[in-house]
Amino acid sequence: MLPTWLLRKTNAESGSLLHPTKSAATAPRAPTPVSLTAAALRDDVAALAATLGPDPSLRCDLVSTGSTYTRLWTEEDWRQHASICRYSRHLRFWHKSTIARAIAPLVAAATLWAAAVAVFGERYPNYRLSLPFQPMLLFGQAITLLLTMRTNASLARLAEARALAGRVGTTCREIAGLLVAYVDEDRSTAPLVQLAARHLCAVPWGIKRVVRGGADAARFAELLGALLPAAEVGPLLAAPLPPLASVGRLRAIVQHVHGAGRLDRAAHRTIEGRLGALNDVVGACERLAQSPVPPAYTRHTSRMLLIFLVLVPVGLMDLRLKVQYVASSTLFITRGPAWINAARVAATPWSRRDDAVELSRRRRGAVASPRGAVAAPPPTRIVRRYLVVGIEEVGIELEAPFTWCPLQELAARAMADVVDEVCPLHPAPPLSTFLVDAAGASSGFHVV
Repeated sequence: MLPTWLLRKTNAESGSLLHPTKSAATAPRAPTPVSLTAAALRDDVAALAATLGPDPSLRCDLVSTGSTYTRLWTEEDWRQHASICRYSRHLRFWHKSTIARAIAPLVAAATLWAAAVAVFGERYPNYRLSLPFQPMLLFGQAITLLLTMRTNASLARLAEARALAGRVGTTCREIAGLLVAYVDEDRSTAPLVQLAARHLCAVPWGIKRVVRGGADAARFAELLGALLPAAEVGPLLAAPLPPLASVGRLRAIVQHVHGAGRLDRAAHRTIEGRLGALNDVVGACERLAQSPVPPAYTRHTSRMLLIFLVLVPVGLMDLRLKVQYVASSTLFITRGPAWINAARVAATPWSRRDDAVELSRRRRGAVASPRGAVAAPPPTRIVRRYLVVGIEEVGIELEAPFTWCPLQELAARAMADVVDEVCPLHPAPPLSTFLVDAAGASSGFHVV
């Protein structure tokens, strides 16, 4: 979490240090005047952290009860996640599952279709729908392969997005540390370093604004008004990509300090390299937000899944199973002798199909129904429709990775890290304390 700082606002005149006479667009909301000092930066960031509130761009319909990927985890979260009690907890909150709510219409429609096929075949045996069941087994394997590849691609996108979001914070923190360490601050450069630090604090929020869209526009404008001078807010709000506008402003500040002789060439090149890396991160985030998994793959998977759900009840009618089993066939998947015997019957030639059905019935001790259908045992394990359609829904939701990433918490933490680099709460003693004077004495350590 963010450090606890004294919340205090400092009012001072605002303005652009590099181009004081350059006009800027008016922000939607009048920014609070800021002072370009280390103490004011810490106070402003602390005030922002205390007033953030819920993330306005986070989709609440995707946030599950209890453990969720949309926030940063603590040690207690990991302990509960690995606890053996997780099974009971997951069952207890199953009715609140976001995946279950999303796929409920399709699962209900597939169940009604299977029930209609079973009832129609029971009442009108001469006109019942029937297909060989053996191809359904091969069809299921193809569906499994498609869903696995799709889910793996979505998980890879989520992992990349989370790595990029974390890299934004580390890069901004590193740039702030380099500025503090290598810029020879005086009365002319100290305000520029503080302005650069404020732009570094704004970069993560700008990236969040880019990948989350218009839902974050109002919050972003308020944050810029509290972080930056009034003349700096307008150009960032008007820029198509605000984080790149901040990177360009940082380049101008670094070049100005280098031209003034307050930053050596090697440090200048290093900072430029880190700014280039930050630019690459913005481009990668934009690519993930605007380029999905090829829609042709999504369409093909959805079509094959629908065909599978439609044909499975029809294929099971070929096994002459009891109506209750056919109706629940695509809702449940049976593991054990019942499913194995069904596969054996499906693989039996048509000339011996009646004998195979009778043998399968005797092995299970089942009783024939009045119309000659075999009474199958009740389903014993996992829900098939929920499983198959749920996996496809998980892949769809994970395909938009920035919807899940805890961008607000990461941006707030990056902002606090930048402040800790520029104005640490407990600064280390100056190195002059440990320097040896002309008489060979040292107040910090003994030189051998």
